[in-house]
Amino acid sequence: MHDSDAGLGWAGPALTLNGRKFTGILIRGDEQSYTKSEYRDGMKEGTEEIVQSGIVIARGEYSDGRKDGLHLGWFMNGSRRFRYNYKHGLLDGEFWEWHPNGNLATFGRIHIGEL
Repeated sequence: MHDSDAGLGWAGPALTLNGRKFTGILIRGDEQSYTKSEYRDGMKEGTEEIVQSGIVIARGEYSDGRKDGLHLGWFMNGSRRFRYNYKHGLLDGEFWEWHPNGNLATFGRIHIGEL
């Protein structure tokens, strides 16, 4: 399903198609730069992928509309940008961020959203 398709809308936080909670894959953008998200019963559920100029720059997992699990990001040159883990929509565990040159910028640990 593409975001330009008629019948897509929102009922509160839930994505709908023709008035019913949407289940399937939604693609927003064009062929080269887009976000591809999986939905179940109107909420993000599964993998979301962000592509820019044909290159995957981010990928993460969702459960019941919230970030849940590993989220990874890359710079356009392919080097790592970030690595986060989420639980129920909150950062949880170790996280890393890198500079475009590949050097580590930030490392830390968070327990369910708290530093």
